[in-house]
Amino acid sequence: MQGLLKNLGKEPAGEDKAAQKEFVLNGMRILHGPETRDMVLERLSQGEPSDAVADVAMMALEKMEQSAEGQGKPIDDLTKFMGGNDLIGEIIYVGESAGIFKMDEEERSLALTKVISRVMERDIQAGKIDPQELVEAGKQAQAKMGMSLQDGANKLGVQNLNLPGVE
Repeated sequence: MQGLLKNLGKEPAGEDKAAQKEFVLNGMRILHGPETRDMVLERLSQGEPSDAVADVAMMALEKMEQSAEGQGKPIDDLTKFMGGNDLIGEIIYVGESAGIFKMDEEERSLALTKVISRVMERDIQAGKIDPQELVEAGKQAQAKMGMSLQDGANKLGVQNLNLPGVE
């Protein structure tokens, strides 16, 4: 399975690799399972492909999070990010293989960005992420990268970050 982000550095090892593999397998069960397969294909055929992919990814993520939390094993953020990258790639593959849409690299990146934005927005609203801490982390990254947060967001296809303290 090929994720969208090809050069993230080292492959996860040990427990991280096992957690990512379990995350992706659980996501595949949701995408291809007899109870959800038709719903996934139907949703992928509605609206803009990047929105449809993001909707399906969020549905799968929320099902996996609920199941993991019910077992007392919440999914850590790194696993969600790395496994989500692979899962989004699989969702796109499903949509393209079914002849529903074709996505170029820019559209694929936009779908990934939409999923990340939705997860962050959801977690901010739930109080899991402090927006001010997010802004501070962004400013530190900005100083290291030599570009503004908005410039970085623009490179990812996000036009307006809409975070307090960010111009």
